[in-house]
Amino acid sequence: MSPEIEKDQPIKRSNGKYPFADMDIGDSFAVGPHELRTVRTYASVHNSGGKMRFSVRWTGHEYRCWRIN
Repeated sequence: MSPEIEKDQPIKRSNGKYPFADMDIGDSFAVGPHELRTVRTYASVHNSGGKMRFSVRWTGHEYRCWRIN
């Protein structure tokens, strides 16, 4: 028996560790240095879609990820 095909079912947002999908322009969150590589990778993946752009920077006392577009 094969699974039933359903149409018009919305894709559920991921409950991932980082809130990229919920961010508005100008929003940011802090990350620890041990998470820096992971956050930059996720930001790059989200940037590749063209609708959202993110930037990860050192502020002098912490790393932050901003939504810039």
